[in-house]
Amino acid sequence: MTTIIEPYRGIGVNWTIEEGTFAGCTSLTQITLSRIMSIGANAFYNCSNLINITFLSSTAVPTLSDVNAFANTPISGSGAGYIYVANSYIQASFKTATNWNRYASKIKAIGT
Repeated sequence: MTTIIEPYRGIGVNWTIEEGTFAGCTSLTQITLSRIMSIGANAFYNCSNLINITFLSSTAVPTLSDVNAFANTPISGSGAGYIYVANSYIQASFKTATNWNRYASKIKAIGT
């Protein structure tokens, strides 16, 4: 299952993925996010088939509340899961941001 989360395109609209929102959702394989400002603890915990998260149109790195947001997913281990971001500029920011740095080897610019 692929999920796309894109908030209403109004001015100032940004989304938060709350703690545990998708936890245990084993049918989730890909998710595309737009205008996400923060991701809560264990938001994708135990999504054992989640192989791709894509951030579109990101101009800022969302707050990642703890390093366990992607625990027990292919993204957190040595599997083939990746986090794709809008461009190489923002890729560098993701790789060094608090808690995102845990996933630095899994963060790639879209198209790479």
